[in-house]
Amino acid sequence: MTDEKKGVTLQEMNEQELALNIQVLQEQGRILASNVERLSIYLQELATSRATLEGMQSLKKGDEILVPIGASSFIRARIDDTEKVIVGVGSNVSVDKTLDDAATSMQERIDLVESRIRESQDAYVKVAQKLDVLTAEAQKRVQSISQ
Repeated sequence: MTDEKKGVTLQEMNEQELALNIQVLQEQGRILASNVERLSIYLQELATSRATLEGMQSLKKGDEILVPIGASSFIRARIDDTEKVIVGVGSNVSVDKTLDDAATSMQERIDLVESRIRESQDAYVKVAQKLDVLTAEAQKRVQSISQ
């Protein structure tokens, strides 16, 4: 195995370089795992929003709904407009959209987040594989020194 950045083979790495590479890969793995976790939480929020939008299609003006305010608490509200919803588009900016446009936008965001999760998971697998190789080499060297 070679280090793509330097063109150094695994056997050419000294113990210090090997240890440093292991630390770098461990940190990359932690970052990728954290990204997957955050993206998964965001994906759940998007799925909840999409389900709410789908539920809105069956409501009519004047229907009463419960609006979550946190900590398993709700307030009662009445629907005033069943045609448009306010949708966040990023950077603390929200716009009015029709239910259909909002649902389409939500699905596009879901698809994007799912794609990013897959990319991060794939990168994590590659990092874990490299880490396994380097760890095995480090263990082999430690065993050879102790013998």
